[in-house]
Amino acid sequence: MKNVRIREKSRKKKKLEDGLNEPIPQINTDSSQTPFSQLMNLELLNDIMQDMMVKLMDFYMIWKRYKK
Repeated sequence: MKNVRIREKSRKKKKLEDGLNEPIPQINTDSSQTPFSQLMNLELLNDIMQDMMVKLMDFYMIWKRYKK
């Protein structure tokens, strides 16, 4: 029988997995009832998503150029 080494999960990976098990807070979509702090978080999320889209499009254009 071969020596089998059991790998323990790193602390960072455990922390990430623990974060996945936390409940997701519900956000009211009616802007008149939404707290200001949640609106700020949504604006931040929107900015992050736009930045990701720009990076993705840049990557795609570079990839497309080199694919030819």
